[in-house]
Amino acid sequence: MSRQLCEGLGWKQANGAMRDVVCRGLLLMLARAGQIELPPVRRHIRGQCRTGRPRPEAVLINTAPLAMPLGALGPIEIDPARRTADEPLFNSLMEHYHYLGSEQPVGEHLKYVLWAQGRPIACLAWSSAPRHLGSRDRFIGWNAEARRRNIRFLAYNTRSRFLWKDDLTGRTAPLSRACAMNGYQRIQASLRGEQPDQPTGHAPTLHARRPGAHVTMAEFRQDPRALARSFIQSVERYSLNGVMVDVDTATLAGALGVPVEFPADEPAVARGARLASLADLDTLPPPDIARYPVVQVWVEAVRLFCVHDDNEVFIRRNCDQCPFALAAMVRGMEGWLTDIMDPELERSPTASWITARKPRRSFCA
Repeated sequence: MSRQLCEGLGWKQANGAMRDVVCRGLLLMLARAGQIELPPVRRHIRGQCRTGRPRPEAVLINTAPLAMPLGALGPIEIDPARRTADEPLFNSLMEHYHYLGSEQPVGEHLKYVLWAQGRPIACLAWSSAPRHLGSRDRFIGWNAEARRRNIRFLAYNTRSRFLWKDDLTGRTAPLSRACAMNGYQRIQASLRGEQPDQPTGHAPTLHARRPGAHVTMAEFRQDPRALARSFIQSVERYSLNGVMVDVDTATLAGALGVPVEFPADEPAVARGARLASLADLDTLPPPDIARYPVVQVWVEAVRLFCVHDDNEVFIRRNCDQCPFALAAMVRGMEGWLTDIMDPELERSPTASWITARKPRRSFCA
């Protein structure tokens, strides 16, 4: 159906390929909104469901340490891995050695494996660029027409991993007190515009929950000790200088009274809306986000992590979600998109209410 629609509308990419995946997403969105009715699903394709896709299994490789000057390493070969016999190797190395793990890229993408002395030493992945990114477009000097013509020439480095000695031997690489700076000091120096003693590494919160930590998403939300343990193990395994504790927008919406579903091993999802219309805005009680049980788990996990790291690691507590996204969950996406078409909205109490409830970011040790 999506292919026929693309052919009928002439909906194609710059390279001539049909925008089949985007069209399917549009059809599903319209069906969920009740605008169209799709025929029943005739068959399920294994692997298309993100929750059903099996994680890459470990591939045995030579793990003897490589400790030598770069010039002594010999020639380095860069081989494409996508849709080749090396793609399972690429996926496995990303899953087991990259702190973000292996994920299926969206859209056009490339995968490369770097080889030296007959063994893999690095993995690189590239994906097509996001269509709308204001800071990027302003930096380049693009207007809308220039972006439309040239965005196909951009590629984004979505994953990179060089397999160092500590990775291949399986040993952890804890922060060394013999260094001139610890992780906290390095990131503080970078924030001041100063040069740290070595490059900084920083991990986002949700991806600190790697399978190696044996922490499910349910434990991540309910057990502050499990959450803190996943931070600690990520820092030690990947020699990170800091972590970011980022409370997701759906959790904040739940603290404001929005019905939120917490799947066993997936991110939180808002189900329904808190406001039936903007006329109900004045009926909302003052929110107390800190009393929300899930938020309390995050706060306690940060406290436990601070006790453990003894100011060796920089912890960024982040709670700066866009007011637009939070408003969309409080009002409901369909209702909110309808509301923002009203030119009077900007002068209504809604805009100031949402802005006033926007949590501010903060940095802490």
